[in-house]
Amino acid sequence: HRASVEVADGPAEDFEGHTLAIAFGDHAPYLRAVVEHLGDALPFCSGETQARMIESLRRHFQNGDVELHKEASRQWVQDSAPVIETTIGFIETDRDPAGVRAEFEGFVAIVNKDVSHKFGILVEHAEDILKRLPWSDDFEKDAFIKPEFTSLDVVAFCNGSLPLGICLPNYDDVRTGVGFKNVDLGNVCCARSKESYSQFLNPEDAQLFVDVYAQADQVLTGLHELIGHGSGKLLREEADGSLNYPGPKLINPCTCCPVVSHYKSGDTYGSVFGPIASAMEECRAECVSLYLGVDADVQKIFGFEGQACEDSIYAGWLGMCWLGLKALEYYDPAKKAWGAVHGRARYAILRHLLRASAKAENRLLAYDIDKEAEPHNVTLSMDRSLIRSVGRPAIGELLLGIHVARSIAAPAMARQFEELTEVPKEFIALREIVLARRRPRDIFVQPTTVLDEVSGDVSLRTYPASREGLLQGFVDRFQS
Repeated sequence: HRASVEVADGPAEDFEGHTLAIAFGDHAPYLRAVVEHLGDALPFCSGETQARMIESLRRHFQNGDVELHKEASRQWVQDSAPVIETTIGFIETDRDPAGVRAEFEGFVAIVNKDVSHKFGILVEHAEDILKRLPWSDDFEKDAFIKPEFTSLDVVAFCNGSLPLGICLPNYDDVRTGVGFKNVDLGNVCCARSKESYSQFLNPEDAQLFVDVYAQADQVLTGLHELIGHGSGKLLREEADGSLNYPGPKLINPCTCCPVVSHYKSGDTYGSVFGPIASAMEECRAECVSLYLGVDADVQKIFGFEGQACEDSIYAGWLGMCWLGLKALEYYDPAKKAWGAVHGRARYAILRHLLRASAKAENRLLAYDIDKEAEPHNVTLSMDRSLIRSVGRPAIGELLLGIHVARSIAAPAMARQFEELTEVPKEFIALREIVLARRRPRDIFVQPTTVLDEVSGDVSLRTYPASREGLLQGFVDRFQS
């Protein structure tokens, strides 16, 4: 089935001995309104590129042609430095166990020019920073296309959850041929409740998180989106039989043997790695952010120098592990399945660093269970003096394995990641503590824009941070 306004049955095709036909028309009543409003938006586009993007989106939702959404994505990437940023469509596949079906989302946001300037400096230095990653040029894109990277303040985000940042489009051919955009959703992190920082941290670390975590996380988000998701070459066989890499002459740095696998024509990263694809890619991007985030010149771009630099690095590394611990609430022991790809990725990093700590003479990372507390409690701690000497090499090892597996289409190499995301008995005990002390999930109140039909002025209507404010915002936004 494919979403579209037009309801129709596509032609039947043979596929691996089966007859398949695509039926068009899913979500037709809702998409009809989307198409209508996109048409209304056309006269207000700020240029021809924006107009082509909106028109391609409108036609895509009308007939369900994915190529039209790809074309809209190309125009979106080429729409440089708009003051108002927006995109819409069936985009992220995180929630689909097969990693194929995409969830609908759309957002409207306003560029934060001050923070965007910092991300712009990061983009300018990206090619040099990219060379610090632990693999050779053979496993990197032939040319790094400098993307646009902006920080946005969200006005409205329609989705099941609010991310901290996005890197779009997800179409690999568009990313390779045209480029991509990195977006930091700055006011999302700032809006999160600070009360959660008291969980599973000692008082000193909790106060540090209150003081610097949101700003420190901006550094990691920038590296995650720009270089994490923006790096890496998929070694493949083209339709004409040629290879985009040197063939058996290329040595796998993890095995020291020639590379013997690659993506065949028609393969995608998602089709080769299946259910673990999204979580593994998020883990790769998170590892990139940690690996590069310890460099003082990177921290300096975001205003962290001296002790502030060290505090930012520490908050970022401890914060990653803290989120990995909290992510246990998304694991279902009965099904042995994860319900959140970012959580699964961070849990893998938590376990990997705990193992590295056990092997090292001094422990980088540790946790302590308080069985006297009711319910039981756990405190996570990190020795900041060991981040560079123990932490970075360990993250580099994990990162290299995931990256090469992804590059050469080798699911067998991903076994390390799968094993890291298993939840053995001692972590089931931690999960019970996390669940017993789980706070209500943050809900975000979003404003609405109101048009004065007489004057043509647009005003912003905000609401109190309460359940009543959340509901009133929805009532006002969807009153028609």
